[in-house]
Amino acid sequence: MHGLVSILIPVHNHAEGLKRCIDSCLNQDYSNIEIIILNDASTEGDFSFIKTLDPTKVKYHLAPKQQGIAASRNQLLTLATGEFIAWIDADDYMLYNRISKQVNYLNLHPNCDLVGSFMFENRDSKTLYKCPTEHAAIKACLTYKNCQFQPSVLSRNFYKEEKILYNNRFGNIAEDYDLWSRLIKQKQFANLP
Repeated sequence: MHGLVSILIPVHNHAEGLKRCIDSCLNQDYSNIEIIILNDASTEGDFSFIKTLDPTKVKYHLAPKQQGIAASRNQLLTLATGEFIAWIDADDYMLYNRISKQVNYLNLHPNCDLVGSFMFENRDSKTLYKCPTEHAAIKACLTYKNCQFQPSVLSRNFYKEEKILYNNRFGNIAEDYDLWSRLIKQKQFANLP
């Protein structure tokens, strides 16, 4: 669907954080969104609040057994219908204008495929994690460390069509770094300050 952003949220045992995360998604100044949550077989936490949310905006899926973050992210990608994919983890939240700024950036830069951003450490922190903003600098940085912050990434939805997925061998560690390291060879990256 044109302009639709699929916000993908994997979760395992972070029900309280998930509520804050979803609220930050629903409070975006960009309204053409679908929020897709995959509960990776949580063993604790009360997720019943999800039943009170608008099912046309918030779609909830429960994995029958725990599969890990890489497999969860891949399953979420298969469920996404949007033109764009936005990632956020259940223990994170978005500033109110994140989606509009990133969609606007991609619309103004048709050659760019994936855009991340700087990131605050937490809600009350003044600690700001910075990263390179231009493709060449991001590519150089990725040779020695991850500089695409997973919960800040918005991209075009090319994953299913191009059969590009997270590597399940990474399980719960560095699955995003592996994906960015592969994608940087064929896609154009940026980060917004």
